[in-house]
Amino acid sequence: MKNVNKVLIVLLTLLHGCSSDTVNEQKENDNDNLKKLRLVSKIKSLNLKPWEKYGDTLIYKDKKLRFSLLEGQSYQIQFYEYNQNGKISTIYHRGDLNRNEFNPNTFDIAAYKVSEDIDIETYIYENDVISERHRGRYIHYFTYDEQNRVKSVDQFDTIGQSFYEIWVFNYNGDKLESIRRNNLETGKTTIYTYEFDDMVNPFYALKEEFGLVELETSRALYYNSVDGMIFKNNVKKRFENGELTYSADFEYDGGYPIRISWTYYKLNKSNVENYSYRD
Repeated sequence: MKNVNKVLIVLLTLLHGCSSDTVNEQKENDNDNLKKLRLVSKIKSLNLKPWEKYGDTLIYKDKKLRFSLLEGQSYQIQFYEYNQNGKISTIYHRGDLNRNEFNPNTFDIAAYKVSEDIDIETYIYENDVISERHRGRYIHYFTYDEQNRVKSVDQFDTIGQSFYEIWVFNYNGDKLESIRRNNLETGKTTIYTYEFDDMVNPFYALKEEFGLVELETSRALYYNSVDGMIFKNNVKKRFENGELTYSADFEYDGGYPIRISWTYYKLNKSNVENYSYRD
């Protein structure tokens, strides 16, 4: 009997070791993918809207994201400033961009930053993670769990002096299980659940490298994110209170999507997008 017990103990130890090795191997693979960060440089729709011509362009300088030129809804330009830790500290937003006249090497940043229609967004960090995000009248407050994962994003209206929405993130082990969105103004609660692929979300690469919280492209990777959360992997399906509201199919190169075909059922929108990356 003692010999049987010894055999069982050995088998359990081996199984535990194999399980641990598998988990560790997966984490190492994930880390390897992120070490080989590919930074997205261009997004272009195949089915162009009337206002689309150039696609979205991200411009890097001195190893940092400096400009994003977006035309998902209107022609926009963002300029990014960084703190001493190399993370985004301020984003300047402005609409009505004339792309024909834009040159990143001669662009007058000083004049741009003080123009009348500028919209300024600031990131505040605590222990090297974002704790507050300010833009206009709104503040987003971030809280984290013991594993430093986003636990909630509480959205505050400085004019109304009240919280108007709270997003709560629920995890099952290492996986995001669901997100609960509480609209405090209407009393409505929405539960979001997801199906992910196992490849790197290009916007997550921007988050890891520069601390970016959101990129308002009005394209696939914007529609499948949520306030305060850029997912590590790409969303294949999204459900709201059990109803399928978004789906996407991907083509990949080097672990990153280069083509996304998506449908947003809730808004009756669909498109096919091509993604290019820096060399």
